[in-house]
Amino acid sequence: MASKFVVKKTNTGYNFLLVATNGQPVGASQVYSSLKSAQAGIESVKKASAANVIEDTTKEGFEEQKNPKFVIYVDKAGEFRFRLQASNGQNVLASEGYTTVAACKNGCASVVKNAAEAEVELPEEEPEEKPAKEEEASKAEPKAEKKAEAKEEKPAPKAEAKEEKKEAPKAEAKAEPKKTAKKGSGNKVSAIQPRLKLKYENEVRKALLEKYNYSSTMQIPALNKIVINIGVGDATQDGKKLEIAVAELTQITGQKPIITKAKKSIASFKLREGQEIGCKVTLRGVRMWDFYDKLVSIALPRVRDFRGVSRNAFDGRGNYTLGIKEQLIFPEIDYDKVTKVRGMDIVIVTTAKNDEEAYTLLELMGMPFQR
Repeated sequence: MASKFVVKKTNTGYNFLLVATNGQPVGASQVYSSLKSAQAGIESVKKASAANVIEDTTKEGFEEQKNPKFVIYVDKAGEFRFRLQASNGQNVLASEGYTTVAACKNGCASVVKNAAEAEVELPEEEPEEKPAKEEEASKAEPKAEKKAEAKEEKPAPKAEAKEEKKEAPKAEAKAEPKKTAKKGSGNKVSAIQPRLKLKYENEVRKALLEKYNYSSTMQIPALNKIVINIGVGDATQDGKKLEIAVAELTQITGQKPIITKAKKSIASFKLREGQEIGCKVTLRGVRMWDFYDKLVSIALPRVRDFRGVSRNAFDGRGNYTLGIKEQLIFPEIDYDKVTKVRGMDIVIVTTAKNDEEAYTLLELMGMPFQR
């Protein structure tokens, strides 16, 4: 892969980074307001890289220089970074954090080496969002003025004023979910509802109500949360294995897990209290529905010699526990990058009061039980 500058659009503006020959980003620029300014920053990097001047100011402190050069400094976190300053003294390029000065100089040297031959990749079109917002604001101003004049001319009675006050909060409450529905992240309400959730609301709830004759719809059982746990006992000897397990669980669930620690010291296992020996994650809302759908329709059918999951894994209170021997059944895991096959425990927590109702709920939701 040839070295090149890639311009990406962020929430705050445009940012460019230099990608080395191995595909790894070397340096990331400041955020620019437009594509033209980002291109000007790239040209400054190429122009200053030809001079090949690197100055280490980690001891003296970072000060602005007039001549274009790479300046190495220490940030508040104690990491080494380098910045490229243009001839006007403005910072153009800011690197990622490095642990040592030598690594920082190597990254700086990679920028100098690749900048002259680097290609530039830009987005196809520059979106024009600001003029549209300004037009909407200009259209909204005359309407607001007309409404204000109408209120001054026709004073409303007290009874009508009270009704307007009562209706106003309801209108605002209905408008709020629409704003959050545009960008669905995590457990927030998303614009596209999970298909399994729609199936539950349209089909499963009616089937449960007809079978058990609940006096209230609030008694109908539903999924509450899903807890996934991975035990990494060999992390006591090698801490990198725990990091790999955390990364794999993050890929599978789409949520950063927490690290679990030992509650007791066991000498035979060379285990001490408070030592990190595993990780777990709790899924709710949209992520819960998406994971359950992926587990039932994609992951479990990929198990070798699969004949269905056990019916006797309920705890007596409507919760179901499922054990998986290999993380390879999930499509997010790459076979070539797996260092060790690990299993995991999946606990599906429902609002059912007994195992019979929980079994019916999971069966209607597609759980492949043994026949």
